[in-house]
Amino acid sequence: PVTLDRSALERAMLERDEELELASQDCRIYETAVRGARAAKLPELSVTSRYNWSNAGKMISYSRDYSFNVGLDFPIFDSGDLKNDLQKAETVLQRLEVSRAKLIQDKRATLNRSWTDYQEMLSKLQFSQKAVEQSRENMRMVMIRYEHGDATVVELVDARLTLSGAAQNSIKTAHDERVRLAELYFLSRDVEALKTLDKGVCP
Repeated sequence: PVTLDRSALERAMLERDEELELASQDCRIYETAVRGARAAKLPELSVTSRYNWSNAGKMISYSRDYSFNVGLDFPIFDSGDLKNDLQKAETVLQRLEVSRAKLIQDKRATLNRSWTDYQEMLSKLQFSQKAVEQSRENMRMVMIRYEHGDATVVELVDARLTLSGAAQNSIKTAHDERVRLAELYFLSRDVEALKTLDKGVCP
C-alpha cells in the first residue's frame, strides 16, 4: 500500500486529462471568436503617414514633405447579421462552458468513487493480513499440540486449510488493491507510477 494525497491526484487529473484540455481549447477558440465579433461593432481607427525626400537639383538644396492622417470610421448600417452571429457565438460559448463544467464534475465524481474504493480495499487488505497472521499462529499452536499428542490430525488439517484460505484471500485482496491503485493513477494520468506499479511486489 502507498500513501496518496487525494488533492494532489485531483490537481493532476485536471491538469493532464486530455478530454478536459480539448474542452478548454474549444472554450478558448469561441472566446476569441466572441471577442472578434464584439470588436466588429466598434469604430475602426485607421492611421496613415507619408514622408517624401528629394534633391532639388545641382544646387545643394533638399525638400522634405511630411503627412500624417488619422481616420475614425463608424459602422452606419447593420442588417442584423453581425448581431445574430454574435449571439450564436455567445450561445455556443455558454454551452461549451456548461459542458466543460459538467465534464469536470463527472471526472471528480469518478475520482471520488475510485478513492473510496481504494480506501475500503486498504482496510480489507489490513484485515486479510491480520487473518493470515492469526491463522499462522493458530497453525503453530495446533502443530505443537499435535506433536505432544493433545490435538488430532483432523484439527491439524483444519488449521492448515484455514491458513491456506486466509493466504489465498490475502493474495486476492492484494491484487484488488493494486487494481484500485492503478485506477487512481490512470485517472490522474500518472504514467510513471503506472509503469512501476508492480515492481517489488511479491506474487
